[in-house]
Amino acid sequence: MPGAAEWKKRSIYQVLTDRFAKSGPIVPETKIDMSSRPYCGGTWRGIIEKLDYIQGMGFDAVWISPVTKNIEEETFWGTAYHGCWQEDMYSVNPHFGTAEDLRALSDALHARDMYLMVDVVVNHMASTSNVDYSRYIPFNDSSYYHPKKFITDYNDQKLVEEGWIGDGKVPLPDLDTENPTVAHTLYAWVDALVKSFNIDGLRIDTVKHVPKEFWPGFVRAAGVWCVGEMLHGDPNFLGSYQPYVGGLLDYATYYPLQRAFKSRGGSMYEITNLLRPHYREKFKDTQQLATFIESHDMPRFPKIVSSDVAVVENALAWTFLTDGIPLIYYGCEQYFIGPPDMTENDDQSARQVMWDSGYKLTLLYHYLALLNQVRKLSWNAGFGTNLATAVHTDTNIAAIRKGPLLMCLSNEGSKSPSRKVFLHTTFPNGTVLVDVLTGQSIAVKHWTTIILIAGEPQIYLPHSLATQVCSEIIPPPPPTNVVAKMFHRLFPANPHSGVTSWSNGTPVNTQDILKPSLIDVSSGTILQPSPDSLSSPYSIFHKTA
Repeated sequence: MPGAAEWKKRSIYQVLTDRFAKSGPIVPETKIDMSSRPYCGGTWRGIIEKLDYIQGMGFDAVWISPVTKNIEEETFWGTAYHGCWQEDMYSVNPHFGTAEDLRALSDALHARDMYLMVDVVVNHMASTSNVDYSRYIPFNDSSYYHPKKFITDYNDQKLVEEGWIGDGKVPLPDLDTENPTVAHTLYAWVDALVKSFNIDGLRIDTVKHVPKEFWPGFVRAAGVWCVGEMLHGDPNFLGSYQPYVGGLLDYATYYPLQRAFKSRGGSMYEITNLLRPHYREKFKDTQQLATFIESHDMPRFPKIVSSDVAVVENALAWTFLTDGIPLIYYGCEQYFIGPPDMTENDDQSARQVMWDSGYKLTLLYHYLALLNQVRKLSWNAGFGTNLATAVHTDTNIAAIRKGPLLMCLSNEGSKSPSRKVFLHTTFPNGTVLVDVLTGQSIAVKHWTTIILIAGEPQIYLPHSLATQVCSEIIPPPPPTNVVAKMFHRLFPANPHSGVTSWSNGTPVNTQDILKPSLIDVSSGTILQPSPDSLSSPYSIFHKTA
């Protein structure tokens, strides 16, 4: 799998290009009427100017919206500000900048040792109500598409793959990827796109709408790690695509995570069950699952789960400190919840303009920076080579061990009373663990007592690692009874044990899980760009003199 090992170590910050940052100084402006779903002015140059802000949270990869040129019409469903309604795959979206601007973003990220992930749409093009195939580049004839038939039954996989998404107001003509010319052109296109802009990874839209057999050749043509999007919560269905794509957006965790942290009636068994062998065997490699609590396709976590900051912090700790690749959607750190007049099922509620926040360095901003720091610090000490294991679960509390890390999570919220939990940590007796959020340390016993206060998460590292995170460490409390004192004499606390790696749990999968190319595209023609388009500053083939 191209680049999978390096991507596993990273964390991804997703931006909606049009909504994240404008280039130049922030100036007061008239409030935008978001109900019309307009372009708001975010650009690639704007993202460059906010890389300090993103990197300050510890992120080392940025996922941006699709970059190709979209339809310009203002439709019943608004404009194509999201980038998913393409009409010209050989040109970049002029609303976001020129080809040189996109190249500058790639260069700016790489200068910081950060990765660029680009969203790509392969399944379809887009149209107003009357489809004109001649306007599309390069697929400018109806023979390159499946016949017009909207999907009416998502349980009919053949219809899902051959039918059209969208509706009569904005139909999305479905590319016939079984056609050798279409497939060969798409393979050549993604190769050119990645090389032209030095892209490190791709997020692939609407994966389940294209036959599985198409994907291995596409991913291998791209030559970079890819993460596929399938809005489907069934782990059996989701996992069946992993050998064809590699990375997956982890919707199979997204829904249980919501249920676990729901303000009323949540159960932490919802998430610890995801760590059991019978669940993991549904996936070839759980480290290639991108774990998230929010996305541009879903309402914000505080809107549909809980607005209690303690609950949000617990959910984020799970996202960062279990097995998958952490994925955070812009605005999470600003406590974005969405306009009050939008319903829970309206994805527009998760697409605010970021500049309204002033890019404040909030408490949650610093919390995300700490989670990133802990993950990176732990990676080579056993975190990256061992899968997470639940060491305690009840309805409201989950304790998880992963390599050198132990975390205790709660779904009870900030108004909950203190909770005392007894657990077998699996660390050697006498090991000193430090909660990196408070600096409080404990000495491990056969059964260790953890006290959770006000529903806050607790994240423990061995003393030798914690010293690289905490400016002040509070020693373990002294033993208070005869038995405890005797145990302390037999197994004295040892903050300087000399251990540098903590192996615990199931070893990770380091194999290439991606199938070889499964379709022969050699009989197809590669549809070439017109010669006069190559000099356009918006052409993906444009080169700076």
